[in-house]
Parts: sequence; C-alpha cells; structure tokens
Amino acid sequence: MKKLNLNKALCIGLCSVTIAGALCGCNTDSVLSKKENLLSGYERSSSIVTYDFTSGTTAPPENYDAYSAAVTEFSIELLKNSMKSNENSLVAPHSTATTLSLILNGASSSTGTEIKNILAPTLDTQSINNCNFYLTSRLSTFNTDTNGYFSENSLWFEDKFDVKTMYLQTVANYYNAHMARTALSDIDTIDKINNVTHHSTNGVIESIISSVPENATAVSITASALTDNWLNPYTTDRVKEGTFRGTQKDSTATFMTSNERYISESYATGFIKSLKDTPIKFAAIMPTEDMSLEEFAETLTANRLRAILLESKATSFCTATIPCFDAETYTSLDETLKNMGINKAYNAKEANFSGISSSSEVHLSTALLGAQVSLSPNGTTKSEASAPIGAAEFEECDTRLTFDRPFIYIFFDNESGIPVLMGCVNNL
Repeated sequence: MKKLNLNKALCIGLCSVTIAGALCGCNTDSVLSKKENLLSGYERSSSIVTYDFTSGTTAPPENYDAYSAAVTEFSIELLKNSMKSNENSLVAPHSTATTLSLILNGASSSTGTEIKNILAPTLDTQSINNCNFYLTSRLSTFNTDTNGYFSENSLWFEDKFDVKTMYLQTVANYYNAHMARTALSDIDTIDKINNVTHHSTNGVIESIISSVPENATAVSITASALTDNWLNPYTTDRVKEGTFRGTQKDSTATFMTSNERYISESYATGFIKSLKDTPIKFAAIMPTEDMSLEEFAETLTANRLRAILLESKATSFCTATIPCFDAETYTSLDETLKNMGINKAYNAKEANFSGISSSSEVHLSTALLGAQVSLSPNGTTKSEASAPIGAAEFEECDTRLTFDRPFIYIFFDNESGIPVLMGCVNNL
C-alpha cells in the first residue's frame, strides 16, 4: 500500500478500499491514551434517534430524499472532475461526503457555505448530520466478521490545540469518528495514525502516512472498506478470456457472464448485480459507441442517475459479460474540490473553522484520496480470485451486453441510490 504524505495545517486524507477477508473496527483504546482520546467520556445523546434496520421498515429522517439527490449530484460532479481522457478513475463519494460533513460542522461563515454548496446546498447542517447518520448506520447494519461496509473517520489535533466541547459532542452524536489530541511532531504519532487505520481496515492499509508536516495543527484521515460476495457468483463455466477494446490499446482480460437486471436510458445501457450481505448493489453502465465516458458523464444529473439505478423494471433482464478488474488511485483532491467550489477553506487568512477551535490557525491545506476496488467472480475480492467450481443452469436472454469497451461502474446504496464507490474503466 502506498504511503500518503500529509503536509500543512489541516489535512484531509480520504482512503476508500475494497478488500477481501475479515474486517475489524478500530480499537483506539489499544492505541490512544485516555488523555489523547478526545471522545473519551462522550456518548451519543439519548435524544438522538437510532435505527434498527433488522426489524421491518425503518423510516428515514426528514429531508432524506433531498439529501440523497444532493449527494448523488455531488457524486457525479466528483466523478466528472476526476476523469481524464484515456485514463481509469475511481472516487469514493460516500466517504468524501462524510468527511466534508464532519468538517462542515466546524466551519463558519463563507467557509461553511462553500462546503455546503457542493454537498447539499438546500439543506442545513443539522439535516445533513441526521441524514448522514441514517445512511452510515444503514450501510453498516448488516456487517459480519467477513463481509460489510466499514467507514472510519479520525481527526488528529496538536496537543496544545483547543477543541470545542460542542463540536466533540456533535461528532459523538452523528459520526462514527475518532478525535485525538497528541504531539503531531512526535514520531510516535505517525505510528498511532497508521495503527488506527491499520486496525480499522484489518491490515489492508499498513501505512497511510510517513510524516506529519512541521507546525501542523490538525490531520484528518478517512478510511472505508467494502468486502462482500455476489448474491449469485460466477461459476467457472461462465468465466472466460476475451479482448477489451480500450481507448489506448486492446488487451486480454478475464470476462464473467451472467443474467442480470437490465437498465437503459437514452445514451447508455447496463446492468445491476446484487451483493450478498451488504445493502449495496453494483451497476455497470456503457454509453453508446459514439459517446465517450466524459461526454456521457456530462449528460448525467442526479435525477437521471437515480432513475437508472432505482427504477429498472423487475422483469427486464439481460445476459451481461463484464471483465474482472482492479482499480486504485492515490491522488490529491485539492484541484477537484477547488473546481467544484471550495476555495476560501484553503486560504489561511480567510478560512474560518471557529466551530472546531478558538484558534485562527486552522485551514484546509490538502485533501488526499486513496482508493482501491476490485471485481472478481466471487465479488469484491482481487480479480485473481478463482470462481466457484461448477456449472450453473444458464439460458441466455434475448438482450446481450458485452462490456468490452469503456464503461462506468458504481457501488451504490440500494435504497437511496447514493454511490459508495464510483469509477470508470477506459483501459485494462
């Protein structure tokens, strides 16, 4: 795993990883002292609504539909701003939105406005907190020892830096985050940050940073992990080699074939495939041959994407063939976020994070994204993973789709349509 160097005052690292194997939650008690753990002694307020998704229908909070549409729009913009001609791309919309929501709670005046304007401009911060808490709770409800969606957020403050009680209580109420205050310049702090991330991803991210910048006041790390099997895995007889016609060259790839839910709209066709345990589905969307992925993405809106993902006919099926692939990215989000509208937060003189601290030093210096995702016969494991031996009963549908040219893929919450992971494949 590559190391991400965080440099300057307020650093936000985003790491979204799709992995195989058991995952465990981050145990800060084994890494942080009680003094270092700022949330020690904080509990979620009894007035905060909690959700039980295992016992029938659970009503989402007020404004959840508006929130879902807004975060889906944010996801599309995040993808569009990450796309480069002839290159693969990968973004982690839910993790990115969660981190920005966490920071938004400490941002004041125009600093908060610019964050909210790209995240959910019509909603107040309290509504964003309520909706984010509902979604994150829902995504993690069905986690098991081996499968699930795990999200980790942590903020690390310099030990002389004050952090407001009201902010910490808000974090405890609505975010499954860890708040720490320690000497950021100490070499031990690097080990602590890496150990927390290591535990929260079950060892997948062994080392996310190698140094903390001089005079840093706060460091933010976000890690998420998704691991699950297909509800209906691809058996060996449905896995064969073929040719992928990339934008740069043709390449040999391992293709998987199955009958899946068919989706279509004016400029694209695709399919949806269910995961086994998590409330997350996978969608692959391929534009018409005369349209590039960038051109198709420019046509997308939240309403259109949600219609594609959530309103497909239950009786419409296709025989879909898609290649195995591994995708990863380790990149700065700074230019992406600035292009989307966050500018004052990066300005040391204009940034206002008075909701976090009384200090005027806090500003957004860099935002880093690290993401990894795989597609294989068993599910979201490395594509080298072998398919289950056997031959499933199979009869081809009248509609056939072969993803042997560039396509967009989305792992999304199957209730709201909000993307968890989202990217494009131009070449293999």
